[in-house]
Amino acid sequence: MNHFNLIIKLPLVIAICILLSHPATAQTGGQPDSIKVQTDSSKTEKKKEDEKKKKHSAYIVYTGINFNDLNIESDQYSSNLAIGWHLGAAYKRGGFFYWQAGLRFNSAQYDLLSSGSISDTLGDKFSVNDLDIPITGGINFLAFINSLANFRLFVSAVPSFALSVSDNKLEIEKSDINTFNFYGQAGLGVDVLFLVIEGGVNYGFIDLLQNDIKSKPVQIFINLGARF
Repeated sequence: MNHFNLIIKLPLVIAICILLSHPATAQTGGQPDSIKVQTDSSKTEKKKEDEKKKKHSAYIVYTGINFNDLNIESDQYSSNLAIGWHLGAAYKRGGFFYWQAGLRFNSAQYDLLSSGSISDTLGDKFSVNDLDIPITGGINFLAFINSLANFRLFVSAVPSFALSVSDNKLEIEKSDINTFNFYGQAGLGVDVLFLVIEGGVNYGFIDLLQNDIKSKPVQIFINLGARF
């Protein structure tokens, strides 16, 4: 008789145990789903942030030509326009308002005529090779289609460090120039897909030549480059 009662009660005990264990299992099993939802949401937000950052930033490499003159006041020299070249790279970030920083190797050529010289009416040319650090702020009027096209106006502060001076008939050496200059730069740029075209002017606030010769450098530049 006792064995018969045990047989009857055993299924009831098993059923009660299953019912009691089911909520705990459901609760334990629900936690990974919650964590997964939060992880997926974090990944989505990070992806959106990365896409936004990529949309409003770019790396730029460029080369170009420049036209150089000296705003000179001297009884010893006069200046003519001369053509040089440059090569640079920059990082650009922003939308309607943007900033940009980079490095530029600038080989500016100058054409000086020594007073009283009749041997060469075109003057004596020499190049000053600089390392420029343009720090730029600007406005992009087509920021809403930034990836397709831009039309930009910009201004820059440009610390410049002279690296070398080419050989020349006037025997001007690196020791004869100020090896640091500070330029103000202004210009405009047009970007179409990956192509970058810029033009503008640099004005040096420090005389190029030493010995109290007033010789502020002026440069007009044209850039052709690519952004990615």
